Amino acid sequence: MQSPAIPLPPRAEYHRSHQLVVEARGLITLARDLMAQSRQSLAHQRFLRVVCAWCQRPMGWERRD
Repeated sequence: MQSPAIPLPPRAEYHRSHQLVVEARGLITLARDLMAQSRQSLAHQRFLRVVCAWCQRPMGWERRD
């Protein structure tokens, strides 16, 4: 028993889908680079934990320059 023939998409559609994949990979690489830069920027910032002087409960964080 033969399997039914699978119709192939036109060459232009194949080329366009290939272009979209290449562009998407480029955008993913760019996004990864931006995320790495953001992580490095956050790592270099310093924060102080703000604590209530009376009850010693944490109230939040304050950025220190």
